[in-house]
Amino acid sequence: ALRALDDVQDRAAALARDHQELKEEAADAARHLREVTAAADKLESSNAELEGLSKRQERSIESLGDDLTSARARAQDLTEQLNAKAEALAELTARAEATEGALVGELRDIKNTVLEKDLLLNQRESKTAALEDRVRSLEELSSKQGVDLRGLAEENKENQAAREALEKDLAVSSAEVEMMGVTVGGWLLAKGAGIARRALDAGKGDSAFLDDKITTAEFFAQHHLSQVPALAIQVIEGGDTVLALDEARF
Repeated sequence: ALRALDDVQDRAAALARDHQELKEEAADAARHLREVTAAADKLESSNAELEGLSKRQERSIESLGDDLTSARARAQDLTEQLNAKAEALAELTARAEATEGALVGELRDIKNTVLEKDLLLNQRESKTAALEDRVRSLEELSSKQGVDLRGLAEENKENQAAREALEKDLAVSSAEVEMMGVTVGGWLLAKGAGIARRALDAGKGDSAFLDDKITTAEFFAQHHLSQVPALAIQVIEGGDTVLALDEARF
């Protein structure tokens, strides 16, 4: 019985030790559970923060997408506007070059015509002076020797025709000078506009100043150079009406 009692006491002590170990293990398990619970709470909080951050990022991405779409639309509009301006500039350049070529040719022809008229006027003036000297000599000779000048009447008709032609040219000299001034002015402005256009195409110089040069040339061509054909008609055909009235009527 004593031995059985000792065995029971040993088993009781072992059970007490096991119980103590179980209590310690339970305490450890409780601490571990609290730690796991705290970690789970932190993880849940982190998940909530991550979810909020994800939503904010999604909203930011959507906003960036909208901004990108708007920027693409604006870029498309700007591209279309630039293409339209480039086409208009090319067309304006072509018209300016064509106008410049036509003006240069017309100005060259007018210049040659004016030079020919100047040469003709000089020749007529020289002939008129020579004829006047000859007439005076003949008049002096006729007065001294009683020479009949009737035979010279036909020759004088040619001189009279030359004098009348000279008077017609002198009658329209003001219009001729005005036509020459407008023509040369237009030629110089067209030349300057051509230089300005080439500078703009090359990206050189003050673009605003160069555009003003071209605009000034176009304005002069439309408002002043367009008068040249009318002045040319006045120069070619206007002498008769100037001389139509007798000097005594003035």
